[in-house]
Amino acid sequence: VKHEVRDLCILRLIHGFCEAAPMLLLQSYILMTLQSSAEENSINPIKVKTLGGQLSTHLVQQSTIVHQYQQKTFKDLNTISAFLSLFSVCWALASFSKNVSKHNVHRLVLTWLGVIFQFFWRLGTITSRVLALTAYASVYKKWIFLVIILHWISMFLWLISPKNAFHGEQISRIKKLVLSSLVAFIYTFAYINLQEANHRQKMVIFYVVMFLENCLLVSLWIVGIWPERSDDWYSIPLYVIG
Repeated sequence: VKHEVRDLCILRLIHGFCEAAPMLLLQSYILMTLQSSAEENSINPIKVKTLGGQLSTHLVQQSTIVHQYQQKTFKDLNTISAFLSLFSVCWALASFSKNVSKHNVHRLVLTWLGVIFQFFWRLGTITSRVLALTAYASVYKKWIFLVIILHWISMFLWLISPKNAFHGEQISRIKKLVLSSLVAFIYTFAYINLQEANHRQKMVIFYVVMFLENCLLVSLWIVGIWPERSDDWYSIPLYVIG
């Protein structure tokens, strides 16, 4: 049964980062873009011109109300979907909280209190990371792919370095490269423990790098929106740091 639970944890992790994590980024980007467009529309009212120079005020108001209702419905559905994606990613990481290599299956069981604390820890780190990436993407658009690729390359080189992940495992070199590439993508968002040796030191290094990178992304976002910043621009930096 423990071996089956181990396989289930791995499958849930793959599902979380192949489907839920990309969707979470996309949904967060849409929500932030909708918020920005709504603020621009409130500042710059729409000017309507017609052939005769006259337009029924009732029709304009009715069209505006319908558009606002549709936009609010889409935003609400997108918010619910984003929360479900966030829950899926955090639950997958909480389930993968233990080193689940074959010779450590007996350490797989975790108490409910441990799962709850794992979930909230992951909820904080994933939310911070997604907010930083989404804020950067809302200003610099396609340049976000360069950030993700550079981070992936750095994590991949770190994983294939000597005495790092999969060290001592009886696997082929090709399989090690494939697994390292997949784990490097996971490391774009969060850290998972794959090796017991010096794991505290590796976690400290990873989260320091992640914190500095998130701060850099948010700082670039602040520079990009500063001329047209909203009144609550400071909320995203507080959320990310918090």
